[in-house]
Amino acid sequence: MKNLQIGIWSLLKAAIDILLTNPIILYPIFLLGFIQLLLLEIIYFSVRNPMSEFFGPVIVRSAGPAFLHYPYNYLILLKWFHGLEIFIAILISCIFYGAVVLIISLINSGKPVSLKKVFQQVFSSYIHLVTAMILAAMFFKGLTFLHGLIFKKALFIRSSVGIYFLIKNTVIISAPYLQWLLACFVTALLAFVVPIIMLEQKKIITAVKLNFTDYGRFFGLILGVIIVSGFLYLPIIYLQSIQTNEMILNDPEMSGLFLALSILMMLFITAIQYTAITLCYLLTKEEPL
Repeated sequence: MKNLQIGIWSLLKAAIDILLTNPIILYPIFLLGFIQLLLLEIIYFSVRNPMSEFFGPVIVRSAGPAFLHYPYNYLILLKWFHGLEIFIAILISCIFYGAVVLIISLINSGKPVSLKKVFQQVFSSYIHLVTAMILAAMFFKGLTFLHGLIFKKALFIRSSVGIYFLIKNTVIISAPYLQWLLACFVTALLAFVVPIIMLEQKKIITAVKLNFTDYGRFFGLILGVIIVSGFLYLPIIYLQSIQTNEMILNDPEMSGLFLALSILMMLFITAIQYTAITLCYLLTKEEPL
């Protein structure tokens, strides 16, 4: 890896190569995917016995009795899973992202990978990883709040022709893609926090400080890596943006399959991104720039 040039395409190519030649890196990602799909299955069966004994009253109070039955139960499936995503990202995903970073570092140094020891080290830094995810979520929520203000302003535009109508349509149509860009921005902004926590055993405050002082100069590079790899998710965003409740009710099974596919696609992209970020981090340690 010492001869690797630090650039967007070289990092992405190296990330894919190391994932293909060292599939053990994907083990934490597979586990995370299993947990997410398991949660999806639990929500799916929440309207059936015996789970409906617990979830049924909650669904009736929050949505109505019709949502206990097909095909309306698929609307609950989508709503509840998307509601859980933030908690999955903060409390669960950080464990497996930390494991990915540590495994790549062990492989790079030629040391044997013991998954038991990897996860022991991850859990020893769990509180700092969770705090890092909370910080990222706060940044993202703050930016989306500001975007929401602009979006609401656009909805009040009454013009049906002219420049103001064009602005309104642009803001509305671009909304999901802008949120994707904001997510890319936040990911790149705090990209090195997890590697610093895991590989330097720093606490969250020190990790955030070093992320900006020592690695801030790589923000543009990492943002490019995140955006380019994230292009794979744009078709999912487009399909989500045109999906309506009527479409879900007309073909509920396809909506459930689409949700599972979107989960797997995001995990694949995340694996590439965290691998590329970790490689960039390790390269700066081997050959300071």
